[in-house]
Amino acid sequence: MLACGSVFGSMELDRSESLTSQSNDGELIRRVRSGETDAIESFLPRLICVRRVLAKKNSQSGNVFDPGEFEDLVQDTLVAVWEKLDRFAGYGSLEAWLYRFACLQFLAKWKKHRRVPQRLSPERETGLMDTSRDPQADRLEFDHVYQLLEDLGPPENLVIQAKGLEGLTFEEIASRTQVPLNTVKARYYRGLDKLRGMLRETRTGTLERRES
Repeated sequence: MLACGSVFGSMELDRSESLTSQSNDGELIRRVRSGETDAIESFLPRLICVRRVLAKKNSQSGNVFDPGEFEDLVQDTLVAVWEKLDRFAGYGSLEAWLYRFACLQFLAKWKKHRRVPQRLSPERETGLMDTSRDPQADRLEFDHVYQLLEDLGPPENLVIQAKGLEGLTFEEIASRTQVPLNTVKARYYRGLDKLRGMLRETRTGTLERRES
């Protein structure tokens, strides 16, 4: 009984930690929108994931934006984030919302960009750059994985988001969450295993529907 009780106690603690994190993000954004200086100072460093997400999407799409265009995209996206903070409902982590927001901004910019005739760089002309990836297809793939992350739930999804979306190390996540390092790693790998299983179930279901 004692062992069982300790397990359920740990589960409740995990759930409490995740809800507190999400609640804190919602409160943080409320204070940012109210113009509180200390809240803004805490908020700004967390925007670093926006540049990382856009850089990854640009790389996956064959560097469709040159360095100057990319910097414009980053700045435009950061401005848009600031203007639309009221859309953050606080149901998930701030980084997950920023990731999705940045992906949508990239897709919108890419659609406009491809309608304008572009002078091909030597890399594209010689076929040394992979331009076959479609950002819209990437968005659909992300939307699916994002939904699975939401379905996965805390605490595993929070660790995966922190590592995969923010690029934090296990040590940084442990420091931020005040959770032991080994626990952070266990949650991460346990979450990945669960995600793989969810993806397999989804693909199996899709294949069965196509065959029926």
